[in-house]
Amino acid sequence: MEALAKISTWIDAGEPLALIAAAMAVAVCFVVFNVARTALYLPQLVTCWRDEGGCAAINLFTWSSWIVANASTGLYMWIFQHDSLGLLLSMSNAAMCSATVAVAAIKRRRHAMPMAALSSRNA
Repeated sequence: MEALAKISTWIDAGEPLALIAAAMAVAVCFVVFNVARTALYLPQLVTCWRDEGGCAAINLFTWSSWIVANASTGLYMWIFQHDSLGLLLSMSNAAMCSATVAVAAIKRRRHAMPMAALSSRNA
């Protein structure tokens, strides 16, 4: 909503229509695509949950970096720009990345347990 206040200020100040239209487009894209991105983590989570091979295609380091990137982006927006919507959207994305990492880690542990048991029997 902070974006709408800024755009309203620009309208009142007589800023060019092109600037106002561009700002509105950016604000709408930011909200729509961050909400969509949060929802689009669900198919990845389902794929991880169904994976029987230990989620080998999920790079936990990369996904963990996305947790930190999303969380720090949200906190930056909240602390320095007083943007609570940005905080909410970024933290939602961080939460979904966290869920993906958690599911992948659980699946890897479960996948490794039978392998460890076989190794100890063959030793």
